[in-house]
Amino acid sequence: MQAVGDQTAAQTLLAKMVVVRPEVQAVLDTLTDVPVDIEPRFTAIT
Repeated sequence: MQAVGDQTAAQTLLAKMVVVRPEVQAVLDTLTDVPVDIEPRFTAIT
């Protein structure tokens, strides 16, 4: 799927195979106000 860029097939696979257990969903639901203040800075080594 990745090699040919088949997004539809990837979404179908995820919809069929991914299971979010209630315990995990409860934790994810509490993470609504997580700050995103880390900005990666990539530098080249010379």
